[in-house]
Amino acid sequence: MRCSPKSLLLRQAVRQRPHTCPSLISRNLSAAAHCRLEVELTAPNGVTWKQPQGLFINNEFVKSSNGQQITTVNPFTEQPICSVHAATESDVDSAVAAARAAFKHPSWRDLSSSARGQLLHNLADLVEANALTLATIETLDNGKPLSASLTQDIPDLVSVLRYYAGWADKRHGQTMDLGPAKLAYTLRQPLGVCAQIIPWNYPLSMAGWKLAPALAAGNTLVLKPAEQTPLSMLYLASLVPAAGLPRGVLNVLNGRGPDAGAALAAHAGLAYTLRQPLGVCAQIIPWNYPLSMAGWKLAPALAAGNTVVLKPAEQTPLSMLYLASLVPAAGLPRGVLNVLNGRGPDAGAALAAHAGVDKLAFTGSTPTGRAVMRLAAATLKPVTLETGGKSPLLVFPDADLDRAARWAHDGLMANAGQVCTATSRLLIHDDVHDAFLARFLAVVRDVSVLGDPFAPSTFQGPQITRKQQQDILARGPQITHKQQQDILARVADAVAEGATLALGGEAAMPSSPDGTGFFVPPTVLTDVTPRMRVFHDEIFGPCAAVTRFRDEAEAVALANDSAYGLGAAVFTRDLARAHRVARALEAGMVWINSSNDADYRVPFGGVKQSGVGRELGEAGIEAYTVAKSVHVNLEASEAP
Repeated sequence: MRCSPKSLLLRQAVRQRPHTCPSLISRNLSAAAHCRLEVELTAPNGVTWKQPQGLFINNEFVKSSNGQQITTVNPFTEQPICSVHAATESDVDSAVAAARAAFKHPSWRDLSSSARGQLLHNLADLVEANALTLATIETLDNGKPLSASLTQDIPDLVSVLRYYAGWADKRHGQTMDLGPAKLAYTLRQPLGVCAQIIPWNYPLSMAGWKLAPALAAGNTLVLKPAEQTPLSMLYLASLVPAAGLPRGVLNVLNGRGPDAGAALAAHAGLAYTLRQPLGVCAQIIPWNYPLSMAGWKLAPALAAGNTVVLKPAEQTPLSMLYLASLVPAAGLPRGVLNVLNGRGPDAGAALAAHAGVDKLAFTGSTPTGRAVMRLAAATLKPVTLETGGKSPLLVFPDADLDRAARWAHDGLMANAGQVCTATSRLLIHDDVHDAFLARFLAVVRDVSVLGDPFAPSTFQGPQITRKQQQDILARGPQITHKQQQDILARVADAVAEGATLALGGEAAMPSSPDGTGFFVPPTVLTDVTPRMRVFHDEIFGPCAAVTRFRDEAEAVALANDSAYGLGAAVFTRDLARAHRVARALEAGMVWINSSNDADYRVPFGGVKQSGVGRELGEAGIEAYTVAKSVHVNLEASEAP
């Protein structure tokens, strides 16, 4: 470590932790120096402490993978204080892996919310016990007066930790009254691994603002302090094991990066929040449910007081244009709702990137969602994304198989399978696999009638394009030739990989008098395994992939083995199992003994690569508002 002997404010004596280099005696001096991960420092106020210098990963300090370091400087003397290890990309990978493992480990995952809150209280206790040391480090590294560090920053950190410790067991879900035949409820669950980048102006305060709510909610963290002021956060990290946080829950990486953050002033008195509209909202609508998806977006946006520029899908603009013709009669002022037809790369991209747009909402494929998010990032506009899915439907041996077969059909084959939440992966317990499959195939053959969309007997129309038809193979015309082709190709690939074609799999005979229509018949593939593409890839057509499982643990593992996390369905008579599995599934929505019966009063959205944010329910309108905090100083004015 490089520690300046010239500093007038510090006396440094390097000390080696015994457990850091167990074979230190047998090594030469340079090797011993390479292992040092702490240094003893003494500040001008006489406080002496052992300053950690490593990367804090998995509850221990380690060296950077290539040994690189950064030097932190006392801004008062302009002299180096000491050097700390600086993370490489490999170190980031290690920290994220540790945080991901901790997130899934029972020591953190299964901890009760009250116990999580107690761990934050423990950490607050340790901060209070080490307040003078932490304030000294903050002042030495940052340059702010010791009085400010000791009476403002450290108390702020303690208060934030205790505030969110109290919130840990008060994050309640909701139940929705949908009538006597159905129960719906929401759970508030942690996101997973959170990356947090801290500025240099309030190192500990800003760290507390971010890590306290994240930990209270059950997430795990990888936190990077500013390269100019890493020391106080490293010392705080050294207190983490004593607070009782499991290994890998909080990881700290020093390293270079852009400066960030801003200071907020605190005032005594009244504080309140306002929910205000965001402004101009751009909304990009898919082709599978043109009017429904438009309603999901424009209704909450307008209700919150925003104005809207909406782009329907280029394949299906007509119904939205007709709806727009009704807007003046509804009394909406000029310019409140605007509709733009156009191709995605032209009109859609321009909307996403436009500096005059304050909010973006998009429903469509995951690759397009990524592109839209990149465009929106240029102006840091908030986004709501509802993207792809490969939703599982789990059938346990005690399930009502007739009910499961009917819902499995409706949850996949509706709208020619062109549904983002379609439960297209059917995970069936070994004991009931054959019995369920027989019932499911019977329902498909009986109900899925292909034909003219205007014919009363038609259940499934065409795919959106012929390419989609050939890429899936579906049971009513898909909406385009391209989609039709895509479906058929994917079915052929699955069979080549070893799946068994139990039903469908070829282009359907055209149902119109002149032989047109992008039809794909209902297709069922059995003997599907996780190594096959059809198990993972979204087909967006009426194609079921059937996979066996042996027990609950395997069922959950198979269900979660996906880049997507939009919806899931569970069929069982065991309510304890139903709620247990619903909690374990990595999905934004879970249906118990049904599939895809969404309700406008219940939040809709996914996790992982299935999107960002929620639509519908109370969450839907909150996404179109911003919270404004107002601080009012109520202290009496002094007499002139």
